[in-house]
Amino acid sequence: MAWEQVLLLAIYSRQRYIECSDDRGFNNRIQLVHEARKDHKLMGEVLNSLEQGKGSNDIVAMLLNDGSLSSTTLLADIESKQIAFTTYSGSHPFSYFAMYTMLHDPLSVFQQLLAFDGFSLTEFIVHRWQGLNKSPFPMSNNDEPLFNPALSLDRLTDIIEEKGIEVNREAFASELKGALAQIIGKHLKATFDLLHWRSHAKYEPASLFSEMCTVEKNKHHFRMDFDAVLLSNVINLGQVDSLMEGIKAEITRAYDKSPLTGPFGSTDNKSADGVIDALSEWYKSVNTGLIKKIERVPALIACLLDFDLRFRIGMGSEGFGLIRMSALRFKLTSRDYAMLVTAIIRYTLFKSGSAYDFNNNVFRTYQSIESFLADFAQKSDNDSAGPALVKTWSNLEQGPMIERFKKLPGYLKPHLNPEMIREKIAEQKRLSREESTPYPINSLFPLPLWAKLSETATIAGE
Repeated sequence: MAWEQVLLLAIYSRQRYIECSDDRGFNNRIQLVHEARKDHKLMGEVLNSLEQGKGSNDIVAMLLNDGSLSSTTLLADIESKQIAFTTYSGSHPFSYFAMYTMLHDPLSVFQQLLAFDGFSLTEFIVHRWQGLNKSPFPMSNNDEPLFNPALSLDRLTDIIEEKGIEVNREAFASELKGALAQIIGKHLKATFDLLHWRSHAKYEPASLFSEMCTVEKNKHHFRMDFDAVLLSNVINLGQVDSLMEGIKAEITRAYDKSPLTGPFGSTDNKSADGVIDALSEWYKSVNTGLIKKIERVPALIACLLDFDLRFRIGMGSEGFGLIRMSALRFKLTSRDYAMLVTAIIRYTLFKSGSAYDFNNNVFRTYQSIESFLADFAQKSDNDSAGPALVKTWSNLEQGPMIERFKKLPGYLKPHLNPEMIREKIAEQKRLSREESTPYPINSLFPLPLWAKLSETATIAGE
């Protein structure tokens, strides 16, 4: 679900350059976000203006009225970069900040998602059992084989059977699923938060329900106060049943006299044990078909990068992107583009390097793709463990690499009249409204990116 949402956003943002007659206006709006990012307060005001469809003249008037040094600097940038665009009466399924982020630096978002690639479920089960059963006196655990940090799941099972330890399998499974939902939900929420502009620097993860509802209880009354905009958005998503489940959960939590913890951890984990199943069922009912197998993800990533570098937009755009294409003083062949994209995937996604490293030397020029990639080849010349998902697409061996790039997805090939991602998003929205499958809003799992649950409200509150 997370990869699908991020890639829908990334492809949609680039297809705007294929399907839109006003591609120059769209590009200038994104460029304005790039320039405004230097000042936190102005960024919020610019984003708010763009979401309202205002033109560059309106934004210039706002900056002139502000009169601050930051506004003066941004006005100079607007003039020097010739940023101009008319009012826009249409709408995008994603916020301008989300589209900007995925055009300017999608690799940081991909890296965040890939950070979960090495997660070991068996290790998680072992460590969870050890954490729930260890003695409150650390010294007493040192000589006990059950609490060996390197213990395998098979060995744990053997020792439990040898010692005749009784395990409530149902309760432990509930605790495991709930804890796993909390961990995955928090990780995905942190990733999606990279695509939301927020007015405060520090953000503590909270459930979707708690973001839109404030609960107040004392001996005289119990009050649930909903943010009207966010409530309306959730209802428009067809999630009334999920909303009612959230209300029920809050009331139960407020008046339930049971203890906060039990023999297998917190009641929060137990209450979350159905979240992953609920999310899985929701996703099955609204799946767009963009990612039929997880192995398709790196091909879509390569498709995005290849498009950016060939057409000099996004990451390949001069003065905006992270790859300085103007430094390559030669005509690039299909092989060169394949090598460049593969090297970027290898260095940033397989070896966890920073994409900003590709833009460090602003004065140097290159006469071949090999000379440009020489420094990065040296930094990533071993096959030490990296995310398995992108290992194949990080392989620079010429023959297999060329074959992979012959089969890139066609979403960003203008001459092929590609399928428009906007239609997939619209269909997923429709299914989300009309299908009865509830979305687990009383969890840490973020809503689909197109839902934009809090973007407008956050910006408007600046």
